[in-house]
Amino acid sequence: MKPMVVVILAIVATTAVAAFIWLLSRSSKGERIITIITPKPRIGAFLICIGGPDKGQLFPLQSKQTAIGRMGDCDIVLNYETVSRHHALIAYQNGQFILYDQDSTNGTWVNGQRVYQYVIDPGDQIQIGPDIFVLQFADQRGPVQEEIRETFSPSISEIKRRVYDLTEYEFLEELPSGRAATVYKARSKRDGRIVAVKVLHSTDPYIKDKFYKEIEIGKVLIHPHIVQVYGGGNSNGVWYMVMEFMDGGTLRDRMKGQPLPLDFTIRVIGQMCDALAYAHRKRIYHRDVKPENILFDSKGIAKLGDFGIARLSWSATRTARGIIIGTPLYMSYEQARGISDIDHRTDIYSLGVVMYEMLAGRPPFWAEDPLKILDMHLQAIPEPPRRFNPQIPEEIEAAILRALEKDRNRRFQTVEEMARAIGYTESMHLYDAIRTELEAPAIRGLKLVRFDNVVIPLTGNITPLNRGTVNPADLEISRQHAQVVYRGGCWWLEDLGSTNGTYVNGRRIFEPVMLQPGDEIRLGSTTLVVVEA
Repeated sequence: MKPMVVVILAIVATTAVAAFIWLLSRSSKGERIITIITPKPRIGAFLICIGGPDKGQLFPLQSKQTAIGRMGDCDIVLNYETVSRHHALIAYQNGQFILYDQDSTNGTWVNGQRVYQYVIDPGDQIQIGPDIFVLQFADQRGPVQEEIRETFSPSISEIKRRVYDLTEYEFLEELPSGRAATVYKARSKRDGRIVAVKVLHSTDPYIKDKFYKEIEIGKVLIHPHIVQVYGGGNSNGVWYMVMEFMDGGTLRDRMKGQPLPLDFTIRVIGQMCDALAYAHRKRIYHRDVKPENILFDSKGIAKLGDFGIARLSWSATRTARGIIIGTPLYMSYEQARGISDIDHRTDIYSLGVVMYEMLAGRPPFWAEDPLKILDMHLQAIPEPPRRFNPQIPEEIEAAILRALEKDRNRRFQTVEEMARAIGYTESMHLYDAIRTELEAPAIRGLKLVRFDNVVIPLTGNITPLNRGTVNPADLEISRQHAQVVYRGGCWWLEDLGSTNGTYVNGRRIFEPVMLQPGDEIRLGSTTLVVVEA
């Protein structure tokens, strides 16, 4: 070997050993180091820490997946008590960055909400332990929010071109909206009725599922204190929803950090009890009751909106993607715990939080860090609201604190009981209101037709769909595969935890889906078509 080569190799080896000893010395002093076990090619993206002890640091993302946690074998090591050993994973799949929670103790949070799987976009705020990160691309310039908005929000002319059902509407103005969708005020050319049209422009699969569920649930919730959904769907790649126009703002607009009048509070909370009692009778649990989702019409009537993350209690399986479980400030104890058997009493807790804030001028639990709020729901006892507003009657305070019991068996067991306890005296609307002319007509009699014209009639309240009733020769159909259930004037298809899944119009379902004539249902290798009876 040539002398020059030997010298170069010796220098490289000495440098590597010195660097290793330096890293060990820093680690022994308690300083956190970022350990990357094997060099991997970069893809031009990284996380920027914008809050927490690592504020200002940049963390490059790997070509396939980036592990985040407290252990040294993670690509990004965050050595903090609130970070699990293997906390989260960011995978690069099909041109998207997907954030996966790894069953962490304290959760992975995006934009203030806990997630299990989430397609992250630049600008999303990701919290892991005490640190808050945003995704950034190496060649990204300009405001992230505006770039996303321009890329994914179609123009009004494009919307009308691609969605035939919206050609009858004149779009009047764009309303304040979130990142996921744009909301327009529109007028029907047919009868002059004012409606709100929401157009989705997020590409996140979870948001699409949430939007779809809001449409499907909204079609069967017809109540004077629930924002009415007139219709919607997907047309030529555009997801849209037509719903009742609420021009009185939200409850959040009226909350200025000061207590609201008692009579106004009782009326609003009572109307929410009315809405939830109706939904609960249909075994639908909202799970995200908060001031932003309580809206007012021009007459000041309160209505509950956004059933997008509602839970259908008759669902046999959980969504495979995982779910956003609520908003931290208004999250129930069982939601904070991640308990799977959520029931109607979670809405009672959240409604208690809203009422507390309305009368006390502040929520029962507050912190800048959503993880701390989560821990307060699990551990802390709320201060009596009369401490902040002595004008609250003692019986009202008692009702609020009962709604906030961490043991759901000690709360009010129904929202009707809560309404009586706060002195709401209006009669409850527990059954479907009269449908408006903008809604789809009442469901007709349906039947299922197999490929060889064998008919499966939908009779009674439940029609089982299994290997025996659908196609005994199709071994891909489970013995307990699916069922069609009649509820609320509609036929709902439910998967029963089948091995190979149940599909409607090519899409696997994890929650009940309302059937319409023309739908194609696939179980195993067998296709059924929904037709009018």
